[in-house]
Amino acid sequence: MELLDPPVGIAPPASAQARILPANLLFLISLILVLNLGGAAQMWQMWPGLILTEIFCILLPAWLFARKTTSPAHGAAP
Repeated sequence: MELLDPPVGIAPPASAQARILPANLLFLISLILVLNLGGAAQMWQMWPGLILTEIFCILLPAWLFARKTTSPAHGAAP
């Protein structure tokens, strides 16, 4: 084996590839919300602004993304 040969690995499943773009989009949306709305809320008042930033700019988009992408089979009891 030469030093320039790529390592042999297992390709990720197609479902993992399909979730990369929505996850990147979630990151972009959260980043824009934190910079714009979070910054404005923190300029208004620091501690309430930090709490509002965490809830509405970070937690809420991630929670909505998780609700949208989780299939019902994962949440079903055995």
